[in-house]
Amino acid sequence: MDVEQLLAANPAARSKRPRSIASEPVQVWTAHQLGTFLATARSHRLFAFYRLAAYTGARRGELLYLRWSAVDLDAAEVTFGGSTAVVRGHRIEGTTKGGRSRTISLDRDTVAILREHHRQQAEERLAAGSAWTETGGLVFVTKWGDPSTQTP
Repeated sequence: MDVEQLLAANPAARSKRPRSIASEPVQVWTAHQLGTFLATARSHRLFAFYRLAAYTGARRGELLYLRWSAVDLDAAEVTFGGSTAVVRGHRIEGTTKGGRSRTISLDRDTVAILREHHRQQAEERLAAGSAWTETGGLVFVTKWGDPSTQTP
């Protein structure tokens, strides 16, 4: 049987080109604007979330997925290995956007902020007592230990 056959018409000729969608350029904060935001957010209980996002480029889902076991404060690095999406108030965990984990070095101030966040979380755990929800060591949780289902 001969598999090489000529077609009477080119099927690609009937295809439509993808529409070009003109989009506005993304507005990124200046260093000054970011500094102002972080200075204002410093008193927020999840300030470490904002700091880590700003200084590592981590996505929201990567931060919501992050476990303490992936944070090495002594080596000053964090490994992002998964992502969490929140759909209709429910967490769905999966891989990162690229499907790979990545390790990022942390600056000294971010390490100090994460240490303070860890200490604060331990205090909240003690205060909550038996009402604390164990989540497998998530870095960013509610005051009761529940996984965050919304942006802090």
